[in-house]
Amino acid sequence: MERTFDQRVVISGMGVVTCLGESVPEFWAGLLAGRSGITNWKNMDKRVECRVAGDLSDFDYHDHLDRVGRGYDAELTKAVKRLLRITPLSGQLAASAAVQAYVDAGLGRVTVDPDRVGHVLAGHNLNTPMITENSRIFADDPEYMAPPAGDGGPGH
Repeated sequence: MERTFDQRVVISGMGVVTCLGESVPEFWAGLLAGRSGITNWKNMDKRVECRVAGDLSDFDYHDHLDRVGRGYDAELTKAVKRLLRITPLSGQLAASAAVQAYVDAGLGRVTVDPDRVGHVLAGHNLNTPMITENSRIFADDPEYMAPPAGDGGPGH
């Protein structure tokens, strides 16, 4: 499909899972209150020198869905739980935010042309092994640090 400059982009739904809140209203309230989500790591490889960050290592998608997703369609909640039970933490965080955006957009059971819809997800340090590996690389070679979304790390 050819793109033209007169086509518009619409943000129709938002979702967020952060250390300040696991929904857009919780996150916004945290920002307005001037809170910081930066704490000491609860679960981090001891070889990583940094000990403070926005830690979500104790995220529990069951609690999240019970609280934030209590208004979701039962069929959607069942599908999300089935998917997330085999998903690593970084994926649970990303999927939980994506489901919020989907519900917030009011898509429900609407059939959407996949060529006309997209999802933008931002995250930082969602993958602990990448942090650990970059720390080891930096210790060996301070001139090189693999970009989180670039070449895939050493040897790539």
